[in-house]
Amino acid sequence: MFYNYLSDNIPSRHIKIKRFLTKFNIFWPVRKDPEEEGNEEKKKKEQSSSEFYKKLEEEKLRKKELNRIAFSFYDADADHNINILDIIKMKTQFDDFSQINREIALIMEEYKDINFKP
Repeated sequence: MFYNYLSDNIPSRHIKIKRFLTKFNIFWPVRKDPEEEGNEEKKKKEQSSSEFYKKLEEEKLRKKELNRIAFSFYDADADHNINILDIIKMKTQFDDFSQINREIALIMEEYKDINFKP
């Protein structure tokens, strides 16, 4: 799954460290220094509303990117649609008692409820 994400679903693609770091940068945002935390309180008071909304928009974009990554993990055949074959393939790749397998089982039940009506 991680290889598919890193290689953009291109088989046998060589992944360089720069590509790895740029792809996974979203998972590990830059941490702040403890010394700057004291100064940060002063900066927060001086912060304008436009800066606040800018940071809010950046966080929305980050969450959207994380959702896109999660979707690409479930989309095994990279056709930008999650179908029953993708779900079955994912279900067979994980242990039956894992959290992700339980989530996949819920997705499968929802898929059956929506698409298989009597």
